[in-house]
Amino acid sequence: MKPCLLLFSLMVIFFGCSGDKVDVVRNIIPVQIWDNGTYEALDKLPYIPDSLKLAFIKERLPDLTPTICRYAAARFPKVRIDSVVYSYGSGEVRVVTDGEGNKLSGIFKNELIASLQLRTRGVIRVFVRGLNHGSEIFGNSYLGAVPAQYIIRQDESLCHHLDYESALLLAKRYSLPIYKGKFMKPEFRISAAEAAKLDFRQVQISILVRAGDRLFVQGDDAWYVPAAQN
Repeated sequence: MKPCLLLFSLMVIFFGCSGDKVDVVRNIIPVQIWDNGTYEALDKLPYIPDSLKLAFIKERLPDLTPTICRYAAARFPKVRIDSVVYSYGSGEVRVVTDGEGNKLSGIFKNELIASLQLRTRGVIRVFVRGLNHGSEIFGNSYLGAVPAQYIIRQDESLCHHLDYESALLLAKRYSLPIYKGKFMKPEFRISAAEAAKLDFRQVQISILVRAGDRLFVQGDDAWYVPAAQN
């Protein structure tokens, strides 16, 4: 083979291989490692019609949305999440961040994507499989929106997830005990009317809920479901 033809062949091989796009979602350091049941459910999504995917997610993965909201709340503290929009599909992503902060680009195939609507920060999008943040994602199709959701943890109050005014409205609606300060003891309990007169810039209130209770937020509305009713 002539030298110039050999060089051309090697160039074709090199550039052809370097042009292959990598599945960055399946070959990336994840931010979140799920249990085996979550991966099994995600792997079933390609075989479920798009019209039924959101119902499947709600039934099989009831803790998925709360976990994603926790991730966003940790990344953007004190920023209210109004809703979560799920989409699904295959396509390209211009920038995706791995678990060590490295930026990559490539393709994704049959992936669930969550778009979190942040009140003052716009939208952030994550690939659910590893909770890796992505931007400029192309090829996914809309499945539906769900309220932001939190599962109350031990020693948490509604005020961990809502501003005081919103938490107080919720406490009045559901007749939840309200306390002045951070200690939820009988001697510190106050009425909703008393709480409304406080200057929340200077005084903390706590609203009693239980570990396992769920808080839902959608736009300006919020509602609360005790664990026994989940």
